[in-house]
Amino acid sequence: MEGQEFLTEYRAISNKLKKRFLRRPNVSEASDHFRQLGKRLDDTEEPQYAAFCHLATGMTNLVLKDLQWNKVAII
Repeated sequence: MEGQEFLTEYRAISNKLKKRFLRRPNVSEASDHFRQLGKRLDDTEEPQYAAFCHLATGMTNLVLKDLQWNKVAII
C-alpha cells in the first residue's frame, strides 16, 4: 500500500468521526477500521503508517473508555 492510498483511507475513516447534524459518530466502527488498516499495514511492512493507525485506535478506544484495548493498541 502506497502512502497516498493509506492517506485517503485514513482520512475516510477519520471523516466518519466528525459530528454531523443531529447524528453522533460511530466511534466503535471507526476504531475497528483503524485496527484493520493497522494490521494490513503491519503485514505489508509499513510500520510508520501502521503506527498512525494504532495511535488512532488507541485514541478512539479512549473515547469509548475501553482502557484495556487502548493499552493493547498503543503497545
